[in-house]
Amino acid sequence: MSFRSLSQNKHFKYGAPFLLAVVGGSFGLQVYSQLRYDIQKEKRVTTKTKEVQEIIAKSKSPTLEEEYEEYQKTVDINNWKNVRGPRPWEEGGENNEDFKKLIEKRANESKKGWVFK
Repeated sequence: MSFRSLSQNKHFKYGAPFLLAVVGGSFGLQVYSQLRYDIQKEKRVTTKTKEVQEIIAKSKSPTLEEEYEEYQKTVDINNWKNVRGPRPWEEGGENNEDFKKLIEKRANESKKGWVFK
C-alpha cells in the first residue's frame, strides 16, 4: 500500500486523527486536571488552619498507654468488690446500704463532686 492509497482510505483519513485527538487529549488534560485538584486542596488549608495544625503538633497529648499507667497508679484494680445497685422496687436492704456508702466515698474522694474514677 502506498501513501496515496492510505490517504484515500476513509478509516485512515478520518479515524487516525480522531484517535490521535482522543488519546493525546487525555494525556494533555491530565496535567490540567491534576493542577485543578492541587489548587482546590490548597484553598481548603488556609493560614489559620495551618497555625492551628502547628499548635496541635507542638502540644503533646498523652497516649493511651500513658493514661492507663496513670490510672493504674491511682486506682487499685486488684482489690475490688462487686456492689449491686438498688432496684426501683427494693427499699433498704444490705445492697442499698453498700451502694450508698460507695457513692458517698467516691463523691468525697472526687475533687469535682460526683465524678467517678
